[in-house]
Amino acid sequence: MGKTAVVILLLRTITGILFFFQGYDKLFKIKVSNVVQTFTESYKRMFPLPLLSVAVYLSSITELIAGLMLILGIFKVIALYALCVDLVLVTLAFSYMRPMWDMQLFFPRMIFVAALLLLSNFNDPFSIQHLLNLGK
Repeated sequence: MGKTAVVILLLRTITGILFFFQGYDKLFKIKVSNVVQTFTESYKRMFPLPLLSVAVYLSSITELIAGLMLILGIFKVIALYALCVDLVLVTLAFSYMRPMWDMQLFFPRMIFVAALLLLSNFNDPFSIQHLLNLGK
């Protein structure tokens, strides 16, 4: 177990925490209805309100579950691909609302997900998946 394993653990755990709490906040603190209300004015011509609500809810659930999967180190590649889709949709949504949007919260998450995908072929001995011998 070398430096690579520690870097993967660090990236995986931090990325997982960031996404988990982002999803948690939208689902349980801020509430999906309040998030939807924030976007309603910008998207009312493009999407009906129920579709926007479903999209925000699915994004929040994806972030919560994929974040937890990364923290625990289970089905990491599936979680990372789900987060890739989520990040692309978030990029589309924010770019539609405001083409020059502030990426300061988005950019680190995107880099962490990309780095973890690039490192996904390396052994991750600190993951539950490795301990249960479920493969990469």
